[in-house]
Amino acid sequence: GGGGTIKEVKVTNPDVIGKAIKDIKFPEGSLLVLIKRGEESIIAHGNVVLEYEDMVTVIGEGDAGEKVERILYKWKN
Repeated sequence: GGGGTIKEVKVTNPDVIGKAIKDIKFPEGSLLVLIKRGEESIIAHGNVVLEYEDMVTVIGEGDAGEKVERILYKWKN
């Protein structure tokens, strides 16, 4: 089977800022574990609302981690 990855992703996508984790469609095989917000560490559960520049720790199977990164992080054009 394919391996898993652990990534830290910065939240910059305006489409997810201000949304609760449970209201965002994440790919199967991905799990948001921890959110670092400044000095604070928050266990990622469905009711946590994402804020700009939150650092989210994600565990993903196969390419699920990359897909989560594309959902949370938006490159500046």
